[in-house]
Amino acid sequence: MIRLLSAKKKLLSTLSLLAIAISANAQNESFNLNLNKYPVGFIFLAILFYGILITAVISLSYNSKELIKNFNRQKKLKPEEEVNYYIKNLTSSEIEVLLKNKSGKKGAAKKTALMLMMSLISAATFAQDKVGGVPTAKALFNQPGIIITLILIMIPILVLVIIIVLRANATLVQYSENENIKKAKKLAGYIDEMDITDTEEELIKRKTALDYQLKQNELSGNITPNDEKGLLNNISNDHSIHLFATKTNPIKRPKIDPELSKLILWYLGTAIAWLVFGTTVGEYLGIKFVAPDSDHISWLSFGRLRPVHTNAVFWAWATLGMMGIGYYVVPTVSNTPLHSIKKGWQALKLVNVAMIVGTVTVMAGINNGGGEYREFVWPIMAVWAMGLILTVYNFIKTIANRKTKEVYISNWYIVAAYIFILIVAILAYLPMGQDGIGETILQGYYMHQAVGMWFMFSNLGFLYYFLPQQLNKPIYSY
Repeated sequence: MIRLLSAKKKLLSTLSLLAIAISANAQNESFNLNLNKYPVGFIFLAILFYGILITAVISLSYNSKELIKNFNRQKKLKPEEEVNYYIKNLTSSEIEVLLKNKSGKKGAAKKTALMLMMSLISAATFAQDKVGGVPTAKALFNQPGIIITLILIMIPILVLVIIIVLRANATLVQYSENENIKKAKKLAGYIDEMDITDTEEELIKRKTALDYQLKQNELSGNITPNDEKGLLNNISNDHSIHLFATKTNPIKRPKIDPELSKLILWYLGTAIAWLVFGTTVGEYLGIKFVAPDSDHISWLSFGRLRPVHTNAVFWAWATLGMMGIGYYVVPTVSNTPLHSIKKGWQALKLVNVAMIVGTVTVMAGINNGGGEYREFVWPIMAVWAMGLILTVYNFIKTIANRKTKEVYISNWYIVAAYIFILIVAILAYLPMGQDGIGETILQGYYMHQAVGMWFMFSNLGFLYYFLPQQLNKPIYSY
């Protein structure tokens, strides 16, 4: 213990002297750094250097305190208490060796006990066979000569600190090993002389408990099911692999009206056209980042093409695509024809006309100011909203004429998406509160709810139809 404390004092003294030396040199004019000119390099070096010193001292101090605490605590234990403590932590194989050799010669039992105690020593040691490499300062060599001088001074100091820490730690490890070996020999001798007849039964029970393993059929059981009162139906002993769902024969689906198929294809076709247009504009905007002078036409300026790109993919491509899929899902899950194909065509025309006119007006410099995703002026968005109103009216009438008793979950989500997006759009274009912090709040609400209430709700409705349909299994839970 004296050797341990001596090593610790030497390390602390050495580190203190090094810190004082660095602090003294830091006040020397030849060592002074211009923090305004080189703040990053200086601060990085200071944090790195003193961080390593503090970490080394704390680590060594913590290990020393833990070691001393363990030794002091174990000194208070009586030999019987130490033996009981170690016996409780024996593994099944160690208990078997102890019981086997205890019935033989004393020398063999003593060697066995010593082996068992030595196997427990490793848990109390804290050998560190890996040392972190010295942090490289390569990135700082592009600084002036004073930084290089600092690095050259700090490298040997850091190496010295690491060597001191390793030596001190090795001393702690060696001291811990020696103490544990003495203790193991002492306990081994005590076990060799003691009579374990009284504890042999407890050891056997402990070994039985350690050797116990589940049979992996505790939940299934091995009793044939017998329902005397007729409470269970469709009992089967055929347990298939539940990872793969067993498909049933598909139900006969209603025939799709050719006119409805044509309408859906037009929705999806125009959506793809807007996708190609929107991504092409986005690609051209990307070119402008590296070639800003590629054109000098006001209609093609970045500030005008950016909202053209966002609105084309947001309100044209995604919206038309979701509307087209909705015209397929709503009648299908309602098991009834669409209420009005004519209104479906009217909605398609309104949305496309609004997007075309909105694109031209934005490129011409006519816009709604700084509102992102709402650059189109309100008359254009009113036409767009009329298309959505016609669509949701068409869907609600179709659901009302459904041939099934319940309203399938997909229809709830799809109709809710249209209601929410209309509310969001109306609030965004109302003239009240469109100044100061009120405009900021409305803009944040508009952008986030347009994604959350329009895209998310619509696509959840589609998933609740297509996922069970593709798996050919009913939905798990309503």
